[in-house]
Amino acid sequence: MRPNYLMAILALGLSFAATAQDYCGLIYVTPGGSGNTGSIDNPTSLLEAFQIHNNNPTRNEVLIQSGSYTINQRINIPSNISLDGGYITGPDSWVKNSAAQTSIAINPAVEFDQGTAFHIGLSLINVQNVLIQDIVFNVLLAGSSSLSGKNGASIYGAYVSGSQNYIFRRCAIFTGGAASGVHGDSGINGGNAGNGGAGEGGCSGCSSFGSGGNGGFGANGGGSGGNGAYGDNNGQPGFGGAGSSPGNGGSGGGGDGSTCAFGCGNGGSGSTGSPGANGGNGSDGTDVSVGSIFNGYYFPGEGGNGNSGVAGSGGGGAGGGGGSDCCLDDKGGGGGGGGGGAFPGTAGLGGGGGGSSIAIFVWNNGAGSLLEDLALNPGSAGNSGFGGAGGEGGIGGNGGNPGPGADNAGPGGAGGQGGNGGDGGNGGDGATGQSLQLYQNGNTVNVVDTPWPYLNAASATANKGCANSEITMTKQAGVWDLNAMGASLVNDLGPGQSSYSSSDNTVVVYFDSPAVIDLTTSGLNLINFLEIEDLRTLPVIGGIPDTLCAGEQIDLSTISVGTDYRWTVFDENYQALQSYSSQDPPAFTPSLEQWYYFQLSVNEECCGWSIPVYDSLFTSGSLESLNLMTLCEGDSAFLAGTWQVTSGIYEDLEQSQAGCDSLITTALFFEACGNGGCTYEDATNYDPLASEDDGTCLFQGGEFYCGGGTLWDPIEQECLPYCRADFNSDGIVNTGDLLYLLAVFGTPCEFLE
Repeated sequence: MRPNYLMAILALGLSFAATAQDYCGLIYVTPGGSGNTGSIDNPTSLLEAFQIHNNNPTRNEVLIQSGSYTINQRINIPSNISLDGGYITGPDSWVKNSAAQTSIAINPAVEFDQGTAFHIGLSLINVQNVLIQDIVFNVLLAGSSSLSGKNGASIYGAYVSGSQNYIFRRCAIFTGGAASGVHGDSGINGGNAGNGGAGEGGCSGCSSFGSGGNGGFGANGGGSGGNGAYGDNNGQPGFGGAGSSPGNGGSGGGGDGSTCAFGCGNGGSGSTGSPGANGGNGSDGTDVSVGSIFNGYYFPGEGGNGNSGVAGSGGGGAGGGGGSDCCLDDKGGGGGGGGGGAFPGTAGLGGGGGGSSIAIFVWNNGAGSLLEDLALNPGSAGNSGFGGAGGEGGIGGNGGNPGPGADNAGPGGAGGQGGNGGDGGNGGDGATGQSLQLYQNGNTVNVVDTPWPYLNAASATANKGCANSEITMTKQAGVWDLNAMGASLVNDLGPGQSSYSSSDNTVVVYFDSPAVIDLTTSGLNLINFLEIEDLRTLPVIGGIPDTLCAGEQIDLSTISVGTDYRWTVFDENYQALQSYSSQDPPAFTPSLEQWYYFQLSVNEECCGWSIPVYDSLFTSGSLESLNLMTLCEGDSAFLAGTWQVTSGIYEDLEQSQAGCDSLITTALFFEACGNGGCTYEDATNYDPLASEDDGTCLFQGGEFYCGGGTLWDPIEQECLPYCRADFNSDGIVNTGDLLYLLAVFGTPCEFLE
């Protein structure tokens, strides 16, 4: 016998002398129930059963009929309660049947806590003293869990936190598949940069000068080109580009420094701007291999985001061309603008983590708990989401073309190339969730795992399981192991006599003390299938006297109060003579001198039918005897209260040792008396002194001695009746002779043949 972890529930002070509102501490639940009493005649729903229990904590045993239930919310289990499934309707009470399945589909909404999402089917949070047995829970089997952002929500079939002294026994818990993580978004490609502007051309004998080209547009702009010089001046240098590693501006070309009087020279060319550097690539996000469980929940592993690339730097602007003062002032060309630095690619985002599907999740568990004979079937874990690809960087702009110089003035330089943008980093992959039968943290839950469900179905009536109550059990095969169960067959036929045997598929048994019972056969062991919770008082039979004479009445009665009664009266061979169904049945009149047995069972609201109790009685019969008395004339007999001296029929009323009246009838005869002997001279034992033949004659030659009441007739050669009291000549003095005597009593002999 395994220990019972719920004795605290049984010690809640339940009394079986309960008021009508207590309903024996039971709450009855059916698939279509909705009553507010939860009685066997007005069953309720499971959620309403919890409300009934909260209003009256003494009603703490919820019996759930077999069938399918659907509940679209989390089921929160309170403390000090038992949920017991697998019941069918019986003739007097519900019957617990191991083959009758109670199946509850739970479709809870998504919930959020600490940034993670989940669905909970059955929750035991900060509770104690809970029993859940013989129920199949299907949690969110119709579809997968929800999404929270890009992570899959987890599913907990049963969520237990901060609880103690609870039992899950012979239950199946199925959970649906958890949602997969969403793939991370890819990064955006960086835009290309603009080209640098072309330098303006120089002029001869003009008052203007060649302007430098504009720098190209981009994430980092290119530098502007320098202007061309006027006269014999030097061209202006170009501007450097923007960015972390920009191109430098080119120097301006030198002026020729000459005059018309001394001959002409050429102005110098502007220098080319240097290119801007390419931007660096962004780093990839971190891949996550597994989610984490902490602080009471599973957190999906979400992949890290990548980093965006770095923008390209702008190219440097070119220098302007040098001028020339040769007769006329010639102007140099402007330098080309630097190309713009390109935009970088943005980062790829990390993939979402898959949710987990966990049949039983235990966090910060208390002591004294048991998981026994469970079928735990978690659904599939959510797959990981892949990280998104980083965006590609843009292309840097080209440098601007140089402006040409005029006559002897120098041209500007070409602008520098802009740098390309860096590529964005790839997002990291998320983690695949977990599919777990059991996760536990804190005190270890005791786990006893044997195959379930059982193939060899069995059942037992589901009254309160009181000791000394009848419990009907059925099985499909095997032999009942009554010793292992501590059960005794009910003596329904009489004291010590039962109509059942341990090989019967249906037996009626009882237990003589409270206990937790395994229902056991030679091939089956249903652990803790029965709870024998209370020791009932057996009925008391009243009205049976110590002695009784046949023909007197017995007023049967009992002071035991119940809802129904079964009386049976047996004879000494245990054959039923009479049955009654009332507390005080009609009087019974024994008619024979024998043993009688009286059986009584009482049906109580909470404990059901008691085992039979017995009382017995031996009835002493009223003796009616008939005696024949023959006396010699002159003698007398004391009959009918006086001395009688004449022949006749006399009656005397006497009492037996048991105090019963007895009627004694005596037929009295008087006759002349003499010496008896053989008076036949032919007889071998002839007695000449005998005055009356006594029938003792012996004869030879085929003759023989005749028996008592007959004489040898030598003429007829046979024994003929010769007995004064044998009036009908049948050789026996019996009732027929007495009837003949009574019929002719007082008739003169001449009228008789």
